[in-house]
Amino acid sequence: MPVTMTNRGKQLLILQLNDGQAVYLAPGETSRPLQDMQVSGNDKVAKLTRESLVSVAPVTPARKRASAAAATEEATEAAAEAEEAEPEGASRRGSRDRAKDRSRPS
Repeated sequence: MPVTMTNRGKQLLILQLNDGQAVYLAPGETSRPLQDMQVSGNDKVAKLTRESLVSVAPVTPARKRASAAAATEEATEAAAEAEEAEPEGASRRGSRDRAKDRSRPS
């Protein structure tokens, strides 16, 4: 069952999960959904939960939809920003394609 973690403290929190990945949480920030096996049995998470610096909550279907919608919105915003940053008339071809064109005789 997926869970989320929320940083209840006043400073950046870096938690190493059981699979070796690290989660960085700003104050008040909630993590993406994580598998409970990544959190269960983790001594640091247990200690921070006892000290009320982290809360671990199961993901409900409504939260899953909200997090998926947020991820989609972030991706859409990033694509829009990238499109705005590209100068007009600029080619979308990669640098490797341009290098191939330069090496071909005319």
